[in-house]
Amino acid sequence: RRPAPHLRPSGPASADEAGATTGAGDTCCRVLAAALARGADLPDAARLAAAAGALAVTRPGAQDAVPDAADVVALAGRAASPARPPGARPPPGPAGPALGAPAAGATTFMPVVQLAMLTVVVVASLRSLPAMASYGLGSVTLFIVPAILFLVPTALVAAELATGWKGGVFTWVREAFGERAGFVAIWLQWIQNVVWYPTQIAFIAASLSFVVGDPGLTQNGLYTAVVILVLDWGSTLITLAGATLVAKVGSWSGVFGTILPAVLLIVLGAVWLGTGERSETTLEASAVIPPWTGIASIVLIVSNVLAYAGMEVNAVHANDLRNPGRGFPRSIAIATVLILVVFVRP
Repeated sequence: RRPAPHLRPSGPASADEAGATTGAGDTCCRVLAAALARGADLPDAARLAAAAGALAVTRPGAQDAVPDAADVVALAGRAASPARPPGARPPPGPAGPALGAPAAGATTFMPVVQLAMLTVVVVASLRSLPAMASYGLGSVTLFIVPAILFLVPTALVAAELATGWKGGVFTWVREAFGERAGFVAIWLQWIQNVVWYPTQIAFIAASLSFVVGDPGLTQNGLYTAVVILVLDWGSTLITLAGATLVAKVGSWSGVFGTILPAVLLIVLGAVWLGTGERSETTLEASAVIPPWTGIASIVLIVSNVLAYAGMEVNAVHANDLRNPGRGFPRSIAIATVLILVVFVRP
């Protein structure tokens, strides 16, 4: 970067009316750090930061007062070139929104609950519950410990990074370590899905064969291949249709594929016990502490850590929210609670 003799912007960077100053300093510092991290020169970064702070004092609240990226760039541009002729193009600003800024230019916003459901669909699954059921109340501990050590920290980091930089894993790693590292990170995320999706869809194909009453289809390679291709291309076309359709399909899939089955497990379990039937696992308080079996217990906890992976996947949708600075952390909080309910309560 070019050396800067001072931090002061080259022109006035103040709004017309000043009101509450809560959060203005935080906004100024965060935009300054974000601009420098994206490669802006110090004078330009300081000008953007001053503009963001000036706009923040014109709005009530703290997070609600964080200005839109376009407004910040516009005010900073006027400060840098106060005498620019009418019709002249403004100077280029940093790419992406300011830290926690509301989405700019969107006509349709994704509801917070829909984004939360998308995250639940990615992370939560009932497939591991049968294996964990044999541990009884001890399985609660085996899910809670990884949640404290992995799920909650990952959720907090994803919320912070998603409201600081527009994009997902590639953008975060690129900003910290460069283009090559960013490419490697997103490639690893992609290649795991290349392996995972056909396997998962093949399982769906086998399940459908039992639904239609013909288990022999599980041995039919052509049938499995057709189901894989149809579901894979169907998902691709839904994604290409836009975030709104993805959010709707993902939300309803989460409701009918994860939430409702989990509720049914809870209700049917309560009915079973309510009719006087015996529980197959002990429900004594001492059973909350699972038996220690050496390395096998460590492996089980690690596998449950992997069960919580994926909180960061939907960070790319943060700017589809009306106010990412508030909305995305709320969606992460809702998703975290629902995921814990799905894993622990049944």
